[in-house]
Amino acid sequence: MKSNLLNSNIGLKVCSNIELSDTSNRNSTTRKSKPFLGKFRQFLLPMLFLVLGTVGYAQVSTVASANQINIGGLSRGTTQVISQFQIARTVSTGNLTDIVATTTGTYTVSDITSIKLYGGATTDFAAATLLKTLTPAATGSGETLTFNTLGYSLTVATHHFWITADVASGATLGRTIAMPVIANTAFTFSSGTKGGSVTAAPSAGSFAIVPATPTFTTGNIIGLVAVNSGANNTSAAIVEVNTTTAAQTPTVYNVGTPSGTNAIRVSGSASSTAYLANTNDGSLLSFPAHNSTVSGSATNANTITSRAVVTYDALGAFNRATTYTGTSGQQARGASSINNTNWFIGDQNGFFTNSASAFSPAGNIRGVKAFGGTMYAFTGSTTAPPVGIISAATSGTYTALSGLPNGNTNMQDFYLISSGTNGSTFDVLYILSTTSATAGTVSKYSLVTGSWVANGSYTTTFGGFGLSAKKVAQVLSCIFQQVREQLQLIAL
Repeated sequence: MKSNLLNSNIGLKVCSNIELSDTSNRNSTTRKSKPFLGKFRQFLLPMLFLVLGTVGYAQVSTVASANQINIGGLSRGTTQVISQFQIARTVSTGNLTDIVATTTGTYTVSDITSIKLYGGATTDFAAATLLKTLTPAATGSGETLTFNTLGYSLTVATHHFWITADVASGATLGRTIAMPVIANTAFTFSSGTKGGSVTAAPSAGSFAIVPATPTFTTGNIIGLVAVNSGANNTSAAIVEVNTTTAAQTPTVYNVGTPSGTNAIRVSGSASSTAYLANTNDGSLLSFPAHNSTVSGSATNANTITSRAVVTYDALGAFNRATTYTGTSGQQARGASSINNTNWFIGDQNGFFTNSASAFSPAGNIRGVKAFGGTMYAFTGSTTAPPVGIISAATSGTYTALSGLPNGNTNMQDFYLISSGTNGSTFDVLYILSTTSATAGTVSKYSLVTGSWVANGSYTTTFGGFGLSAKKVAQVLSCIFQQVREQLQLIAL
C-alpha cells in the first residue's frame, strides 16, 4: 500500500469531481463518489506511515526505535503508547538506571494523569513490566520526564520499552502531547558507551486528544490507516476527513488497545491488506485484523493467526464482532456481512467465517463488500475476472461476474452502485487499477442483459488503492454538453 500525499500532515489525497466518460451513454445519470458516513457506503483508505530511528551503544548496547509511533489520537479515558524503542545488549549484562526525556504539546496536568515506562524481553506489550510511573506537571508547554532508579537488568539480549500516557476521561479535546527525539545523553547505563538517538514520536506532529469513541460527521469520509508505514507489525487508526477541504488535518482515532482482548495489529508493509468495507445495511464499518498484543518487527503481523473482524457503528462504537484463526503468512484482507452477524472474511488464501480455523473456498481474496443483499469479493487472481459473488459465509461457491476480462496484478479495488434504470439492481461497476503511486485507472462496466460491458475509463495521476462511488442527481456538463459520470476518489 503506497501513499500519494495531498498534505504533509497525513498524506490524504482528495480529488473531487473526477469525470469518467460513459462512452455508451447507456445510463443518463450522474454519479458521485459516496461520502462515507450516515449509511457508511464503503470506503477504504489504506494509508501508511514510516518512522524509524536509532540509538547506539557502541561496546555493549545498541538502542533503536522499533516501529516508532507516527500518528494517532489519544482517546479520553485510555492508556496510549506515545513512544517505543528497544535496547540490544551485547558482551555482558548491565543495568539501565535512568532515562531523561522531554515532551512537547499543549497538554496540562488535567489532561494526562500519568506517564509510564514499561520494559520487557519480548515485543508483547501485554507481557511488559511497569518500571516507573510519573505524575505530569505540565502547564501547556511540555516538560522534562525523569525515569530514574530503574535498576532494569539488561541481559545479553534485545529488550523492548514503551512510554505510555494515561488520558483523563475529562481531558480537553484537541490538546496535544509529543515525544521529541530522545538523545543518547538521556540514557544512563551501569557500563558501556553509547551513541545515536530515539526517533521523535510522532514524527509528523503531536498526538491530539480525541473523544473516547469517534464522533463521526454525516457526509465525511472514513479511512483505515496503518500507523507505521513500512512496518510489518503495527497498530491501526481510523481517520475522518471532509470532502471539501484541501490540505486538511484529519481527526485520528486509534483502533483497539495496546493490550487486552481488543488489541489490534495490522501489517504496514503489506501492499494488499486492511480493506475497509460496510455491511449490507450500511450501519457498520468492518475490516479483519490480527487480534494480538505482540508488536515489533520481529513478529510479522501476517504470521499471527489469531484474528478478528473489527466494526464501528455510526456513533463510533468499536466492536470485535467475531474471531477466527487465519493461516500464518497469509494476509488478512476484507470482511463484510449481510445481516451483521454472519461474516464473510476474505484472507489471502481464501474465505473464513465466524470462529473458523480453515478457509473454504480457497482464493486470493482482497476486498469483500455487500450490495443489495449479495456478497461480492475482489480477487488478485490473473486467471479469472477480478470481481465475483460468494454464495454463503460458510463453504460457499465463488462465481466470477460474467463478461469481465481476467484480472491482473495491478487491480486494487472495486465498487458497485445502482443506476436506478434497472430498479434496485446494482448495475454499474467500477474497478480501480494502479501501476504506480502516480498512475492509475478507474474502469466502468454496466450490466446489460446479464453480462458486464465496458463503458470507458479514467486515468488518475495519483495511483489509487481504495474506491467508493455515490449516485447523485443528473448534472449536464457545460463543456461537453452531455451527461457524464462523476467520481470522487481518495487514493493513498
